[in-house]
Formats: sequence, structure tokens, C-alpha cells
Amino acid sequence: MGGPRYAEGVYLLYEPPSSDPSFDIVFVHGVTGHPLTTWVNSMHRLQEGDVDGSIMLEDASVCWPRDWLPHDFPHARILSVGYEVYLSKWFGNALPLVEQSSIMMHKLRLADVGDRPVVFIAHSFGGLVVKMLLHQANSRTPAYTGDETADEEELKQYSNFAKIAEQTRGIVFYSTPHRGSKFTACIHLESYILVPSVLVVLLDPCRY
Repeated sequence: MGGPRYAEGVYLLYEPPSSDPSFDIVFVHGVTGHPLTTWVNSMHRLQEGDVDGSIMLEDASVCWPRDWLPHDFPHARILSVGYEVYLSKWFGNALPLVEQSSIMMHKLRLADVGDRPVVFIAHSFGGLVVKMLLHQANSRTPAYTGDETADEEELKQYSNFAKIAEQTRGIVFYSTPHRGSKFTACIHLESYILVPSVLVVLLDPCRY
């Protein structure tokens, strides 16, 4: 059967009653963030749905993408994407940016992101993930890759991912470290103790 599929880490916050949205709004959190609590005023215990990817708070706290945004954009579908990213290997390692964005790109296409106009709202490192995701999506063309031998099935796959870039109408960046972060210098100084992840290397401002 057709229709969107919400893979692990992709949460449906709101869908128009008609189930025929005019456009999508996709939220992407940053380092140590969460697909829901990043967008509320404080931490709360969560209850995650195990059927359609829906997620909700167990109390009356306001999650503005879910509770406020639909009043302004009732015809939009609102999604929030979660992924694991750590500054220190004590808590877990972080996948390289290219892999993070590639995984997210595949999950968003499963949810039919790219079938209609889309706006991304990204916080911190999430902005870098979105930029790389769009770069990868836009690069999925034979003209860009130089793959003149692509068969019909490969061309179809190229076109499928390119839809995300083609349909993107805007990106809102919240505190995105486009040129690195000086915060990583503190982690480097204590590297023997903190054991920085690959993310710290990426955010080193000396790289830019």
C-alpha cells in the first residue's frame, strides 16, 4: 500500500484533517537534542507511539511545533526528526556528517518528504545535517555524478532523492555553527578525559 511510512526517528507532530497537506515543515534538532523536548520550554517525560511514529508529552506542556504551529499553518504536515549525536565517546559515538544526512534523507523520502513543498527548521548541528542532506539530494543526478551509464532503475532512484532538494522552499537556522564552534576548543584541551567524538573534529573552527 502507498502512503508515507515513518521510520524510527521520524515523528508525525501534526497532519491536516484531510490528510492532504499543502506542504511539509520538518524540524531537526541539534547536539544532545531530542525531536520533541528541543522545542519545549523544559524537559518532560515522554510517551512515544509505536504505530504511526506519533509522539506526545504526558503532561500539559506546550510543544510549539505541535500545539501552536498548526493554528498558523493548518494545511501543513509537521514532522520532527531525531538522530543520535554526541560530543564525547563516553556517551556514544557520532556518525560522520555525510552518513547522518544520508540516513535522514532516506527516512524522509519514506515519509514522502519531497512530494510537496517543504521548509526545514534546524537547530545547532541540525542545520549542518540539513545542508549536507540537501547537497546530497541535489547531487543525486547523473549529470552531477558523471554516471552516463545509469540504467532506468538508477535514474529513478536519482530522481527520487532529488525531489527533496527540488521541493525545498526555505530553511530556518537556529544557532547553527556554519563556521565551527569555539566550544570544541574546551573539549580538545581535555581530550584525554572527555574522548571527543568525530563531531568535535567537524566543528573545530580552525577547519574553516
